[in-house]
Amino acid sequence: MTKKNKWIIIEKLGEEVLTNVEGCLFEIGIGKSTPVLKKLADNFRRDLYCFDKQEKLCKWAKEQGCKVYLGRSLTSIRLFPRIRVALGLIDGRHEAATVRQELAFFLNLLSIHGVIFMHDTYLQTDERMRSEDDPRGAAGDVYKVRQEMEQDDRVQTFTWPYTAGDCGLTMIMKLDPDRPYFRK
Repeated sequence: MTKKNKWIIIEKLGEEVLTNVEGCLFEIGIGKSTPVLKKLADNFRRDLYCFDKQEKLCKWAKEQGCKVYLGRSLTSIRLFPRIRVALGLIDGRHEAATVRQELAFFLNLLSIHGVIFMHDTYLQTDERMRSEDDPRGAAGDVYKVRQEMEQDDRVQTFTWPYTAGDCGLTMIMKLDPDRPYFRK
């Protein structure tokens, strides 16, 4: 049995996004997704900016060639240069209030047709997935931010409930405000 690549969606779609969209990459929450994003950044000669509050993870990411911000994301993102973003992943604190602020910050910097992925966006009915004691972390209430984005006319969203650890991975693509899109 082969091991399932939990980040295959980011790996495959990331190539397409970076082929067509200018800007850097970012990640909130250093982890198993970091090597996938770093490979994309290297292949497309882009910088990867990583945010995490764990010193050990930040040290490792810096050794991999990432630009690293140690500390809580809402404090650290204030130091982020005001540059265009092509691709990002939000997988830090599993709390809607925090994710909402992180997303708002990076949506303002996101290039047209750029993509931000959010992890842990699937409503978990399994009680162990709501527990902070679970090794994968609590899914929290990030699904609320996904639901809000699904109603936002500035973006298109799509969620895979079965990828990235079966916690839900939502793709948010920034639309071009000058082009008409079909909406519900």
